[in-house]
Amino acid sequence: MRWRPNLYVRAWEGVALAESELVGALVAAGETLLRVLRPIQRCATPTYDIETGRSSPEISRYVAQQRDNLMGVYCEVERTGRVRTGEVVSRVD
Repeated sequence: MRWRPNLYVRAWEGVALAESELVGALVAAGETLLRVLRPIQRCATPTYDIETGRSSPEISRYVAQQRDNLMGVYCEVERTGRVRTGEVVSRVD
């Protein structure tokens, strides 16, 4: 919850796409089509546990050092629809 996602997607094992490689892509999630706009540059907010307020600065260090301070992408909805837990999300362009 500390990342505040609208949609959480887990990549298949062995997939190593960086967020910047998805910019401009059209992605199908259930009945929904999303256009990837840009990577999300992270701030300190995710270091705080939303239930306890406890800070975990190692989260920011990891994202900065291992992921070039990017985690997630902003998308624009091209077609609305349902997305159900467990559905495959795929690039369609």
